[in-house]
Amino acid sequence: MSTSSPPGSGPTVASAVLVVAVLAVVVLAFALVYLTVTPIFNALIDMGVIALVLALVAYLAQAFSRDPVVQRSLGWGLGAMGFVLLLVTVWVEPAQPKLSTVTQLEATFVVLIVFVIAVALAVWRTRSVAVTERREEHRAQWDRSRPASAFDYAAAHAPGTSGVGSPPAESPPARSP
Repeated sequence: MSTSSPPGSGPTVASAVLVVAVLAVVVLAFALVYLTVTPIFNALIDMGVIALVLALVAYLAQAFSRDPVVQRSLGWGLGAMGFVLLLVTVWVEPAQPKLSTVTQLEATFVVLIVFVIAVALAVWRTRSVAVTERREEHRAQWDRSRPASAFDYAAAHAPGTSGVGSPPAESPPARSP
Protein backbone atom coordinates (compact mmCIF):
# COMPACT_ATOMS: atom_id res chain seq x y z
CA MET A 1 0.00 0.00 0.00
CA SER A 2 1.37 3.36 -1.02
CA THR A 3 1.23 6.28 1.39
CA SER A 4 1.57 8.90 -1.31
CA SER A 5 -1.03 9.53 -3.93
CA PRO A 6 -1.23 11.67 -7.02
CA PRO A 7 -2.84 15.06 -6.44
CA GLY A 8 -6.62 14.93 -6.54
CA SER A 9 -6.92 11.21 -5.81
CA GLY A 10 -8.30 11.78 -2.33
CA PRO A 11 -6.94 11.51 1.20
CA THR A 12 -4.80 8.59 2.22
CA VAL A 13 -4.40 6.80 5.52
CA ALA A 14 -1.13 8.66 6.10
CA SER A 15 -2.92 11.99 5.62
CA ALA A 16 -5.59 11.03 8.14
CA VAL A 17 -2.97 9.91 10.67
CA LEU A 18 -1.05 13.15 10.16
CA VAL A 19 -4.17 15.24 10.75
CA VAL A 20 -5.09 13.34 13.91
CA ALA A 21 -1.52 13.56 15.26
CA VAL A 22 -1.19 17.29 14.60
CA LEU A 23 -4.62 18.05 16.06
CA ALA A 24 -3.82 16.01 19.17
CA VAL A 25 -0.58 17.96 19.70
CA VAL A 26 -2.39 21.29 19.13
CA VAL A 27 -5.18 20.39 21.57
CA LEU A 28 -2.63 19.36 24.21
CA ALA A 29 -0.65 22.58 23.69
CA PHE A 30 -3.76 24.73 24.00
CA ALA A 31 -4.90 22.82 27.11
CA LEU A 32 -1.48 23.31 28.66
CA VAL A 33 -1.55 27.06 27.94
CA TYR A 34 -5.13 27.37 29.23
CA LEU A 35 -4.31 25.59 32.50
CA THR A 36 -0.95 27.23 33.23
CA VAL A 37 -1.27 30.86 32.13
CA THR A 38 -3.14 33.22 34.44
CA PRO A 39 -5.30 35.27 34.17
CA ILE A 40 -7.55 33.55 31.68
CA PHE A 41 -7.54 36.63 29.43
CA ASN A 42 -3.78 36.24 28.89
CA ALA A 43 -4.19 32.50 28.22
CA LEU A 44 -6.78 33.17 25.52
CA ILE A 45 -4.62 35.84 23.88
CA ASP A 46 -1.63 33.48 23.99
CA MET A 47 -3.71 30.70 22.43
CA GLY A 48 -4.81 33.02 19.61
CA VAL A 49 -1.23 34.05 18.87
CA ILE A 50 -0.05 30.42 19.03
CA ALA A 51 -2.82 29.45 16.59
CA LEU A 52 -1.67 32.12 14.13
CA VAL A 53 1.97 31.02 14.44
CA LEU A 54 0.99 27.38 13.88
CA ALA A 55 -1.08 28.45 10.86
CA LEU A 56 2.02 30.10 9.42
CA VAL A 57 4.07 26.95 10.11
CA ALA A 58 1.41 24.81 8.39
CA TYR A 59 1.46 27.18 5.42
CA LEU A 60 5.24 26.95 5.13
CA ALA A 61 5.08 23.15 5.50
CA GLN A 62 3.18 22.99 2.20
CA ALA A 63 6.51 23.40 0.44
CA PHE A 64 7.61 19.97 1.67
CA SER A 65 4.67 17.99 0.33
CA ARG A 66 3.57 16.80 -3.08
CA ASP A 67 -0.08 17.08 -2.11
CA PRO A 68 -0.38 19.75 0.60
CA VAL A 69 -4.08 19.28 1.38
CA VAL A 70 -3.42 18.49 5.05
CA GLN A 71 -1.10 21.43 5.59
CA ARG A 72 -3.41 23.80 3.74
CA SER A 73 -6.43 22.66 5.76
CA LEU A 74 -4.58 22.98 9.05
CA GLY A 75 -3.29 26.39 8.05
CA TRP A 76 -6.74 27.75 7.19
CA GLY A 77 -8.34 26.19 10.27
CA LEU A 78 -5.72 27.41 12.70
CA GLY A 79 -5.65 30.85 11.09
CA ALA A 80 -9.41 31.24 11.38
CA MET A 81 -9.31 29.97 14.96
CA GLY A 82 -6.54 32.42 15.86
CA PHE A 83 -8.29 35.47 14.44
CA VAL A 84 -11.66 34.55 15.95
CA LEU A 85 -10.12 33.76 19.33
CA LEU A 86 -8.26 37.07 19.42
CA LEU A 87 -11.26 39.16 18.40
CA VAL A 88 -13.71 37.40 20.71
CA THR A 89 -11.27 37.59 23.62
CA VAL A 90 -10.81 41.32 23.14
CA TRP A 91 -14.55 42.06 22.88
CA VAL A 92 -16.04 39.53 25.31
CA GLU A 93 -13.17 40.37 27.66
CA PRO A 94 -12.79 38.02 30.55
CA ALA A 95 -10.07 40.44 31.69
CA GLN A 96 -10.11 41.95 35.13
CA PRO A 97 -10.13 44.95 35.28
CA LYS A 98 -12.22 45.51 32.16
CA LEU A 99 -10.51 46.82 29.06
CA SER A 100 -11.36 50.33 27.96
CA THR A 101 -13.15 50.86 24.68
CA VAL A 102 -10.06 52.58 23.27
CA THR A 103 -7.91 49.57 24.16
CA GLN A 104 -10.46 47.24 22.56
CA LEU A 105 -10.48 49.32 19.37
CA GLU A 106 -6.68 49.44 19.28
CA ALA A 107 -6.41 45.66 19.72
CA THR A 108 -9.09 45.10 17.06
CA PHE A 109 -7.22 47.41 14.69
CA VAL A 110 -3.98 45.46 15.16
CA VAL A 111 -5.72 42.12 14.60
CA LEU A 112 -7.48 43.46 11.50
CA ILE A 113 -4.18 44.72 10.06
CA VAL A 114 -2.67 41.25 10.47
CA PHE A 115 -5.84 39.76 8.96
CA VAL A 116 -5.70 42.04 5.89
CA ILE A 117 -2.03 41.17 5.37
CA ALA A 118 -2.84 37.45 5.62
CA VAL A 119 -5.69 37.75 3.11
CA ALA A 120 -3.55 39.79 0.71
CA LEU A 121 -0.78 37.18 0.86
CA ALA A 122 -3.31 34.36 0.33
CA VAL A 123 -4.70 36.11 -2.77
CA TRP A 124 -1.18 36.69 -4.09
CA ARG A 125 -0.30 33.03 -3.52
CA THR A 126 -3.49 31.82 -5.21
CA ARG A 127 -2.77 33.95 -8.28
CA SER A 128 0.84 32.83 -8.50
CA VAL A 129 -0.24 29.17 -8.26
CA ALA A 130 -2.74 29.75 -11.10
CA VAL A 131 -0.04 31.35 -13.27
CA THR A 132 2.32 28.45 -12.57
CA GLU A 133 -0.36 25.92 -13.47
CA ARG A 134 -1.05 27.69 -16.78
CA ARG A 135 2.67 27.78 -17.52
CA GLU A 136 2.94 24.05 -16.81
CA GLU A 137 -0.02 23.34 -19.12
CA HIS A 138 1.64 25.31 -21.95
CA ARG A 139 4.93 23.53 -21.28
CA ALA A 140 3.24 20.11 -21.39
CA GLN A 141 1.44 21.04 -24.63
CA TRP A 142 4.74 22.18 -26.15
CA ASP A 143 6.41 18.95 -25.04
CA ARG A 144 3.69 16.92 -26.79
CA SER A 145 3.93 18.89 -30.03
CA ARG A 146 6.18 17.88 -32.95
CA PRO A 147 9.32 19.98 -32.97
CA ALA A 148 9.93 22.07 -36.04
CA SER A 149 12.70 20.89 -38.33
CA ALA A 150 15.49 23.20 -39.40
CA PHE A 151 14.82 22.06 -42.97
CA ASP A 152 11.17 23.12 -42.68
CA TYR A 153 12.27 26.52 -41.42
CA ALA A 154 14.80 26.96 -44.24
CA ALA A 155 12.23 25.91 -46.88
CA ALA A 156 9.67 28.31 -45.53
CA HIS A 157 12.09 31.22 -45.62
CA ALA A 158 13.89 30.53 -48.91
CA PRO A 159 14.21 33.46 -51.32
CA GLY A 160 11.15 33.77 -53.49
CA THR A 161 8.80 31.96 -51.09
CA SER A 162 7.99 34.94 -48.92
CA GLY A 163 8.22 38.68 -49.06
CA VAL A 164 11.21 38.61 -46.76
CA GLY A 165 14.58 38.46 -48.45
CA SER A 166 13.37 38.61 -52.07
CA PRO A 167 13.95 41.60 -54.35
CA PRO A 168 11.04 43.88 -55.12
CA ALA A 169 8.95 42.83 -58.13
CA GLU A 170 9.50 45.98 -60.21
CA SER A 171 12.41 48.17 -59.30
CA PRO A 172 13.66 51.00 -61.45
CA PRO A 173 17.16 50.63 -62.85
CA ALA A 174 19.85 52.01 -60.62
CA ARG A 175 21.38 55.29 -61.79
CA SER A 176 24.96 56.16 -61.33
CA PRO A 177 25.74 59.60 -59.94
